[in-house]
Amino acid sequence: MVYEKSFLYLWVIVFLALLGKSTQYCPTTIAFHANHLSNTQLLPGNTLVFSVIKMNLGGAYNSTSGIFVAPQAGTYSFNAHLCLAVGNALAFDVMVGSSVYTSTYARGYNGCGCTSIPAIAVLNQNDQVYLRWKTYSYTSSSVICQGIPESTFTGMLIN
Repeated sequence: MVYEKSFLYLWVIVFLALLGKSTQYCPTTIAFHANHLSNTQLLPGNTLVFSVIKMNLGGAYNSTSGIFVAPQAGTYSFNAHLCLAVGNALAFDVMVGSSVYTSTYARGYNGCGCTSIPAIAVLNQNDQVYLRWKTYSYTSSSVICQGIPESTFTGMLIN
């Protein structure tokens, strides 16, 4: 079944090329899934960096900077999932460029407490999306749980 779809997709591209039509509207897969928050003792305003890339189709997520750069204009879906240690509180923003797109807050009461925040945004090519640390409750120890449950940052082109 997958082979048949791949063959059909290739055939459509070749057919359009023979007709002299543009193939720019053929679907492109852009998606990433990253985990392991590498900077767990954060200062307000810092970008959250997820250093382990599980998938990065299209190469748009940078695991050194923590920034996703849209390779093409379109509608994108993102989700951030952060887990914090007991007794800690956190707030973070989903940023599009220098603007806060959406925010969330969580507090860990028993064990690791987690919060997720989805965001769907219409982006232009080269727009940047990243997570910005807003606040924390303790500066002397890590507030993020490491291991299970795991903090993640994901995104994909949906249209």
